This record gives sequence, structure tokens and C-alpha cells, in this order.
Amino acid sequence: MGFLKGAAKGISGFVFVILVALLLMNITLYVSTTPTFIKPLFLDIFSKSIASQDITPVYGDALNSCKTQTSYSPPMGNISITLNCSAIKSSSKENFPTLITEALFDQQVYGRQCNGLDCLQMQDIPGFATKSFNQFLLRTLYEIILSVLLFGLFVVLLSKGWPSKLSSLGVPLIVNGLPGIFLEFYKQRIQVGDFQVFIDAIMTLISKCMLLTLALGILLLAASIFIKVKLRGKVKKEKKSKNNKKKREK
Repeated sequence: MGFLKGAAKGISGFVFVILVALLLMNITLYVSTTPTFIKPLFLDIFSKSIASQDITPVYGDALNSCKTQTSYSPPMGNISITLNCSAIKSSSKENFPTLITEALFDQQVYGRQCNGLDCLQMQDIPGFATKSFNQFLLRTLYEIILSVLLFGLFVVLLSKGWPSKLSSLGVPLIVNGLPGIFLEFYKQRIQVGDFQVFIDAIMTLISKCMLLTLALGILLLAASIFIKVKLRGKVKKEKKSKNNKKKREK
């Protein structure tokens, strides 16, 4: 019976470690594919790229077209986007690249439709940066959280005593959080040119998630050690009290 319980605890602990790693990855991907996170980075990268080109002819054509139309589609090869003429008229030539980039993000990147992991197979645009993939990550996030809680409960129930229960949860968290320390040093070595701002933001997000996990794991392990020390002190005190009582009785 003891062997089966130990095996069950070992398997549950191993699965718990894997699930925590999946949870960290899922949270990182989910946050990094929300519009509030990825849109400013997209605008920063691609608006600079468009601004580096001579947009005077396109801007002039847009203003002329908007004299008789309510919308305008700038020439962008195989990519088609539509700009509202009221936005074009209220925009300056300096802000025109940002206007194009916002439309590109809303209409051809984040607004594109795909299905789950199939989004990652999209060739013409970064499929991970779509609303469909973000919603897929949100759905799987709930499932992973439920699994983490379930196997965490198994680990707690199969552990004897609070020190063991807390350390059984704390150690897996520490294992998954430790890489965050190394990422803080390693991310400085990654240089990817125009996409540096995106890589830096992603690495910082991953590092923060891991360091929070590490801090929680250390807290649980410290609580485990504290309780264990207190219990040992209490046992020693009780033994000493019993010995003194026996001596007095003699």
C-alpha cells in the first residue's frame, strides 16, 4: 500500500511539474497575443518601416481619392486594407504610416480568421498574432488551470503532514521558475534588428511569469521549513518536559 501511494505521489508530482510549465507557457502566449500587448509593438515596428519609404505619392493619392470617395485602399501588393477617408483627412503625412499600420493590424493580422493551432501554420501573416489564436489560448488556459488544481490537490492529499504538502507544491514551482533568473541575463544577448522591441517585450513577460512562480515556490518551501522546525521544537520541548516529570517522580 505504501509503495502504491508513493508511486501515485511521484506520478502526480511529475504531471504537476509539466502542467505548471504548460500553464506558464499558456499565460505568456495569451498575454502576448492580446491587442493591448501586441498592437503597440506591431505599430512601433511596421509604422517605422512604412515611414522609411517615400509615402508622399500615396498620401497625395489618398487625399485626392477622398474628395469623391468615403474610403481608400492604399497599394500594398497582395494585401488589401481599407482606410476611412475621414481618418485620412484628419491625419497628417507624418501620421499616415501609423494609420496604415493600424488598419493592417486590425484587418489583415489580428482580424484574420483561423482555427486553434492551425493559426501557427499561416504563411502570409504571423498567425499567432490573431484574435482567433488568442481566444483559443483563453479556452485552453481554463482547462490547464483546472488540471493544475486537480493534480495539485492529488499531491497535497498524497503527502503526509503540512511540511510535506507545502514542499510538494513549492519545489515544482521553483523548478519551473528558476529559468526566469537566467532569462534576465540571456535576453541581453539576443539581437534581431527591427524586431528587437518585440523580442525584448516577450522575454520580459516570460521572465516575470517565471520569477513570480519562483517567488511563490520559495514562499511555500520556506513555510514548509518553518512549520517543520516549529514541530521539531515542540516535540523536543514535550520530550524534555516528560523527562523532567519522570525525574521528579523518582
